Amino acid sequence: MMGVESLPKGQITDIGELLKILEGYVPQLMHKGTKDSQLLSFRDEHKKIWDKFYELNRNEELIPDGRFFGDIQSNPNYGIGKDGAFYGVELLHFLGNCYKIIAHLLNG
Repeated sequence: MMGVESLPKGQITDIGELLKILEGYVPQLMHKGTKDSQLLSFRDEHKKIWDKFYELNRNEELIPDGRFFGDIQSNPNYGIGKDGAFYGVELLHFLGNCYKIIAHLLNG
């Protein structure tokens, strides 16, 4: 789980707060069928929080994200990337990884 076992409690709380923000974007994707062409972006206040988390995640590799979609060295915007814009599949992939890590920590 990429060093998540040693996360300080504050960072676990930060992940929980980030989840609340991210889950707020899910309803915009509901009832759209299986086509995934809508690009969403964080609101300004959420982008500021994301920017801090993005740098932490990039340094600590807390939650694997963009590598699922391709080479994040050549495109740092795969997954929910540096730009804070994402397609539904990228949002749901990131949320799924967050939930896996939290479940692992709770069961660990």
